[in-house]
Amino acid sequence: MKRHKAAGFSGLDAEMIQATRNIGSQWILALCNGIVKEGCIPEDWKSSIVLPISKGKVDQMECGSWRN
Repeated sequence: MKRHKAAGFSGLDAEMIQATRNIGSQWILALCNGIVKEGCIPEDWKSSIVLPISKGKVDQMECGSWRN
């Protein structure tokens, strides 16, 4: 995760997650594994929208030319 980026809907930013060290990483892994195992995505995750934004550089057909 990149530092100094705006927090998402949850209010968590990269610095908060990194400050938890191993415990935070293990909790996020357990959460994601539980979602895959149960096959049930949280409702908040279903309403999110990801818009790719071009960096305006080089070839826009290249994946690295876009921001998430």
